[in-house]
Amino acid sequence: MKQIEIDLNTKWWNLYPNILFTKVKKGPLSLPEIEILQQNVPFDAKEIGKYNQLCEIEETVFVPPTYLHIICMPSHLSLLTHKDTGLALFGLIHLSNRIKQFRGIRKSELINTKTKFGQLLAHDKGQAIEIITQIFVQSELVWESSTIFLKKGKNPIGPEFIAKQIDIDTQYTKELWTFSFFLGQKYALVSGDFNPIHLFPLSAKLFGMPKHIAHGMYSKAKIMGNIMKEIKSDKFEVTVYFKLPIYLPANVIFRKNKEKELIVFDVVDEKMEKPHLKGYFQTF
Repeated sequence: MKQIEIDLNTKWWNLYPNILFTKVKKGPLSLPEIEILQQNVPFDAKEIGKYNQLCEIEETVFVPPTYLHIICMPSHLSLLTHKDTGLALFGLIHLSNRIKQFRGIRKSELINTKTKFGQLLAHDKGQAIEIITQIFVQSELVWESSTIFLKKGKNPIGPEFIAKQIDIDTQYTKELWTFSFFLGQKYALVSGDFNPIHLFPLSAKLFGMPKHIAHGMYSKAKIMGNIMKEIKSDKFEVTVYFKLPIYLPANVIFRKNKEKELIVFDVVDEKMEKPHLKGYFQTF
C-alpha cells in the first residue's frame, strides 16, 4: 500500500479547491490502495475548549472522541481528492459514522493517524464508499472510525450497506434542543468545516439545498456530551446513521433508552415524526 504523509499545517479549506478538479471515473468505480498519514500531531487545548463549549461537552484532561474526527478530516479530503481516486465529490452524502475508542487520549499526547479506503458498498440509492481511520499513540491503537458516504447513482457494486435497526421504546428520556440560525457558522469556526451547505441559506441553495443545514458531526458530538455525563468508561463504540437533514434554525428532540451498557438514541423533529439521526452506544 502506498503511504502519503501530509503536512500538519494542512487545513480543510486548503483542500477545498481540489474538489473542483475531481472527475468521475469511467466504468466500475475502484478505490486505490493509498494510506494517508499524519505524524506526531499535537492538540491545542484552547481549541478543544471552544469545541467543548459549543457542543456542551464536559471539560476533562481527555480529547473528546468526536474531536478526533476533526483532526483526521484533512486526511479524509486528501484521500478523496487524490488523483487516483477518480470520484466526483459534489453531492456526496454522509450516511454514517462509527467511532471505537480503546482508551481515553490525553490532550498532552501526540498522535499518529492512518486513513485509507474501506469497502465499496451497494446502497439502494447509489454507491456507498467507506473511509477507515486509525489513531495511534506511538504504536498503540487507541481510536478508530468508519465513515461512509453515498454517491447517488445506479449500478452500485460491493456488499449491501445495512444500517442496524434502531428502535426507541416508550421508556425513553428526552430533551428539547434548539439549533440556532448561526450554528453552522459557529461549528465551522471550531471544526474548520466550512462546507457551504452549512453556512448560509444562499450558499446552501447554490449546492442544491433549500436552506443551510446543521453539521451531522455536531449532532453526534452533542449526543456524546450528553452520554458521557452518565457513563465514564473510555472504552466504547458509538455509531450514528444520518437520516433527514436538520434545516437551520430548528428545534429538535433528542431521545434515548438505556439498557445496561447499551444506549439507543435518536434525534427527531419537534413533533417526533421525522428522524434526523439514529444510533447506539455501547461499552466493552
